[in-house]
Amino acid sequence: MKKLFSILVCVGLAASLASCGCSKKKNTAASKAEIIMPDTLITATDATEVAGVSMSMTKDGVVNDGSARSVAYFPVELGSADPITVRIVQSSDTLTPKQVFDEDDARYNSRQGDIQVVNGIGEDCFIAYPYINIFDRGCYIRISAGSGDNEAQRDMLIKLANRAVVELEQRIPKDAVKYEDSNV
Repeated sequence: MKKLFSILVCVGLAASLASCGCSKKKNTAASKAEIIMPDTLITATDATEVAGVSMSMTKDGVVNDGSARSVAYFPVELGSADPITVRIVQSSDTLTPKQVFDEDDARYNSRQGDIQVVNGIGEDCFIAYPYINIFDRGCYIRISAGSGDNEAQRDMLIKLANRAVVELEQRIPKDAVKYEDSNV
């Protein structure tokens, strides 16, 4: 009986050590960064200002979907504007900046025929309607503002992306995220 108890204790200790998060591949720079919420990148006030109609966050608020967090804003007067959604995937102890970049890069490559590269926003930015996709400071941000694909829609997406990146860059210092791969 003592032998069985000793074996169970050893197994339990081994399992707890394995799950402690002790890993040589920790992304220590990212773990020091603040967790960015999508409703701080684009607020209801920002959405209202860009859409030109009063917008409010859905009852669900910020939705945490594993490695991503998202928020949606809808017009107070239904039908007066399209909803605005903001999604962010941020590097962390378990998700490297390279892995986050790879998600952005995969979207870029899958839509290569119908994208518009946008210079001057984040480290990488492109529009693949109905979204604007931004990679900056170890984060992937995806914003939608309706289903159009005209100049007005493009301008709205760019305004929202600029606001999101300004907020992101105020919260995460430029040197806070270290890239392990020169392809990022």
